[in-house]
Amino acid sequence: MKISAVTTFCTLILLISCGHKNATMIKLGNIDSLNSNGLFDSAYHEIMSFDKNNLRNNEEKAYYYLLKSEILVTNDCTIHNSSMIDLSISHYEKHGDMGKLAKAYYYKGVILYDKGDNINGMLFIKKAESTEKKAGDPMLRFMININMAYLNVNEKANKTGLEYARKALAEAEAIGSTNLICMALNNIAMCHYYIGNKDSVLQYMEKAKQYVHKIPSEKDRAVVLTNIGVIYYDFRMYKEAAPLFRQAVALLPISTTQINLAKNNYALGNDDQTDSLLKKAWPKANHEEKAEIMQFLAERAEKQGDLAASTNFYKEAKAMQD
Repeated sequence: MKISAVTTFCTLILLISCGHKNATMIKLGNIDSLNSNGLFDSAYHEIMSFDKNNLRNNEEKAYYYLLKSEILVTNDCTIHNSSMIDLSISHYEKHGDMGKLAKAYYYKGVILYDKGDNINGMLFIKKAESTEKKAGDPMLRFMININMAYLNVNEKANKTGLEYARKALAEAEAIGSTNLICMALNNIAMCHYYIGNKDSVLQYMEKAKQYVHKIPSEKDRAVVLTNIGVIYYDFRMYKEAAPLFRQAVALLPISTTQINLAKNNYALGNDDQTDSLLKKAWPKANHEEKAEIMQFLAERAEKQGDLAASTNFYKEAKAMQD
């Protein structure tokens, strides 16, 4: 069972000043405000329909491409290359806007990491971290810390990840956002999970659960519920996981949440909906998730004494893993 990546909801919420008050910068500022206030679909529509012919100078282009990169990342869109954000970086490096430069470095790092260039991705986020110190932006600092926690854990640097997670919690508490505090607590629980501190995991998960209902985004809420549910599942606390997985499916009915609920139902001896959930998950499941489904079906068939079916499922799972 896979823990939902924290970065799926750690999108940057940061207002950028409109600068000089021409119509183009004001319009871009309005789009930025939509995104900053969680109106992601509206922001996406506006930036994608924006007429680039209205961009008259490098300042406007740099802002436009920075904002577009942020909105595409926020909406989980694939960015095939970093040419847009590179233009923003080039401009802000020359003109000394540390806040925008730090943000541009941050998104360059996220884009590279998502493309599998882990080393350079982390290097650019580290550049964002050092540049942000000159800008003094608490929200950007929070986002850097919470994502560096996740990335370090992903690279097996668990203790470093935990240090960043604690920094993120301190920033969240200073900002005073219950939404961010919940995200940070969830992040700390994930770090302890990979380190192997079971008591600390449960302690921080219980703290995070107190804030989940205050997260405004349904997607973000589903991710936190899924993370907590997966840990309960791995600790064989299936009854505790069940309501969390059901809520996650209701909020975000995607392959990951459906597979999690199916497997937990089976663990509880409630196999009635397992197959229907897996059938719903299959069409949109990625390669890894399809292998997970085949592995689960093989293990279930083996327990049921159907060795022929079990063998076939194991073969299919192995073929997908190879």
